[in-house]
Amino acid sequence: MKGKTRKKIIDIFRYIMGFPKSIYINFKYFPLKIAIKLPIYVSHKVKFQNLEGEIILGKIKPGIVRIGFGSVENYDFKYTRTSLNFNGKIYFEGKAKIGYGSKISNEGTLILGDNFQISAASTIICRKKIKFGENNLIAWDSVIMDTDHHHIYNFNEEKINENRDINIGNNVWIGAKVFILKGSQIPNDSVVGAGSIVSKKITEANVIISGNPAKIVRKNIKWKE
Repeated sequence: MKGKTRKKIIDIFRYIMGFPKSIYINFKYFPLKIAIKLPIYVSHKVKFQNLEGEIILGKIKPGIVRIGFGSVENYDFKYTRTSLNFNGKIYFEGKAKIGYGSKISNEGTLILGDNFQISAASTIICRKKIKFGENNLIAWDSVIMDTDHHHIYNFNEEKINENRDINIGNNVWIGAKVFILKGSQIPNDSVVGAGSIVSKKITEANVIISGNPAKIVRKNIKWKE
């Protein structure tokens, strides 16, 4: 059996295995006329930790949002689980693919622009607001979070580490093992190099951002998937 044919058969099998969870999440969140179209496909390897939030779709078509699927060769689907904690508002403005092993924990407002993709095993933690533009690609083992998780106070008992928005522009490629921390801004048509830590606003577009702390290392670039 040829590789492409075998992969297609495996993909179909995984969609069939995930059908009960796909039915559950669609009929939980949407009225019947939308739910029967199954706009969200979910893998059987997806764990629903919390589904008390709100899901808003910008476009309605079968499988426009796919969660827990993927084809990254350095992760074993058999031993990898995707986790969803939806306790805030999440906007899928168009097509989205959240690769297997990814973790999304949202208690704020999470906006995913059209053609959003996580290849595998990355984490998004949203407590205030994280916005992605269109055509964003996130590689494996990256973390995007707008919170420090724990509170820090000065000697006057004033909190000094409030959550802060993250804003990621259009056509951004985030490499593997990247950390994007609260208050960050990444401009349009940019690349974030593998292993970088971004913790500030960068405003110049068409750049490569890299390092710890991340900074512009090359200008006037463009990238294609």
